[in-house]
This record gives sequence, structure tokens and C-alpha cells, in this order.
Amino acid sequence: MTEALSLIELRPLAPDRVPTLTEVVELAQPGVTTSGFAPTATVLAAAPSIDALAMSAEVLFELEQRIDGHFETRLREAMAPALARAADGLIREARQELSGALRELVDDAVTRALERRTLL
Repeated sequence: MTEALSLIELRPLAPDRVPTLTEVVELAQPGVTTSGFAPTATVLAAAPSIDALAMSAEVLFELEQRIDGHFETRLREAMAPALARAADGLIREARQELSGALRELVDDAVTRALERRTLL
């Protein structure tokens, strides 16, 4: 790692130039020099301020809540017909199962009642 860093030249950027992936651009406090590199006003101006970071976090939080609410509403609207069809299918199947079970119970009760009559 130190070998790779020694190959990379640390220098201030010209205002009309964007750093490449092989360059290291250090963002330091004004007046603080690290490794012989004195950041220019352009580099320092590119560093986000605490207020900008706080505002970004606030905006992202609000946006996330709005998106969550919007997606939930849209998801409910989209899923309502599918869930209604699924519920109808379940109700039909449950009715068939219950009516079959009820028939078996009635048949069994009638059979037992007839058996008791023939024994008397």
C-alpha cells in the first residue's frame, strides 16, 4: 500500500481539471499542510460543509418517508385485486371442504341413528 502511495503524486488541482482514479486529493483544514501539500481554495471549496451534510441528511430522510408512503399506497392499490381474487379462491375452497365435512358428519349421524332404530 505504501508503495502505491509513493507512486501517486499529491498536487493541487487546477480549477478546470477533475482528478483521475490514480490521484489522491487530500482535503485538509485551511492552513494545515500534510505531506508538503497545501490545498488550494478550489479544493477546499469542494469539501462539503457540516450544514450541507446536515441538510442533505434531512432532505434524504424526508424523501425516504415520502417515497415509503407513496410506494405503500401504490403497492396496496396494485395488490388489492390480486388479494381479493386469492381470498375468493380460499373462501370457495373452504366452503367445499366444510360442506364435504358437514355431509360426512350428517351421513354418519343418520347412519348411527338408523342403526340404533334397527337394534330397538
